[in-house]
Amino acid sequence: MFDISKTTPIDNFMPVTSATVYFTSLCNSGCQTCDIWKETKREEFPLEAFKEIIKLPWLKDTVWALIGGEFTVYSKYIEAIKALNDAGKDYYFITNGILPKKIQKVYEHTTIKNLSLSLDAFGEEHDRLRGAPHNFKKITEIIDWVKANHRETRVRVCYTMSNFNTRQDLKNVIAFAREKNIDLKLGIATNAEFFQARTEKSDITLTTDELYQFEDLVNKGDQYLQLYRAWKRGYTPPCDSIREHLVLMYNGDVMLCEAKMVKLGNIFELEDKTHYTPGKALTNLWHSAETRRTLEDYRTCNDCWMSCMRKMDAKRQSVDKIKPYQAVYGYLNYRTISDLKEKVTS
Repeated sequence: MFDISKTTPIDNFMPVTSATVYFTSLCNSGCQTCDIWKETKREEFPLEAFKEIIKLPWLKDTVWALIGGEFTVYSKYIEAIKALNDAGKDYYFITNGILPKKIQKVYEHTTIKNLSLSLDAFGEEHDRLRGAPHNFKKITEIIDWVKANHRETRVRVCYTMSNFNTRQDLKNVIAFAREKNIDLKLGIATNAEFFQARTEKSDITLTTDELYQFEDLVNKGDQYLQLYRAWKRGYTPPCDSIREHLVLMYNGDVMLCEAKMVKLGNIFELEDKTHYTPGKALTNLWHSAETRRTLEDYRTCNDCWMSCMRKMDAKRQSVDKIKPYQAVYGYLNYRTISDLKEKVTS
């Protein structure tokens, strides 16, 4: 690892359109598709460093994803939301919904622009997949309360397709989103070192054949959706998303992406801290020649098809390029409930 204070910034980089901040190492869930919740050491990203970073000129149009672990476990979660609102930033408050009162408490101090609740099945089946009793009931409570009291907040549920849930689970969640008149985001689980580094887990991804069971339930016009099966069959579009997506860890590590355990550097571990704030350190690290070389080295990685990373790559691809792979559908991000099919068939 190199010393950020001794690097030379360069200018050949893409605008950072999105950033994910892992504010805390702790999670209060017990998901079957992830093992971050097995972390026991508490670490948190410093609030003052975050306030400085979101005001950096080169991040002025960045959309922020706020997660953990679990974001509501972060001791300064309200202050972080307020800082984003005060700075006029766009963001997604991502939560498992286990702590409804913490969501409500935010509104005593500020508001929430976009609230994303993880929902991988319906009722007790979701609770089983997430390892959290009564989780579904709490999610319902949050949705009803926010919609009744804070119409300024855009609410959505996020469903991840994996070999742990079923066609019926998806049908139930689609019906639930319709009933609540909220947005639904669909994703497909991908094996990732970052989320599964603590224990050995079996393959959580859908095979191309397993994907067929979902196809008639979803909108088929999304590039990411169309490219998933092609990716499973060997399609290798360049991973340029790592050039425009920033990943910050609770301990100050700046990661290559949200799939691999590749560290670009740390904004707090400096030999010379005299002239460096966290914001200056991040600026120098991100624009350094060393980081550029690492990003170029991993441009052909193609080890994942995670929605937080590869959807940006999918948008750049032409469906014509993937015809030899007989690509059909693999991912969808519903913008509005009207994008769902009029009738869910059996």
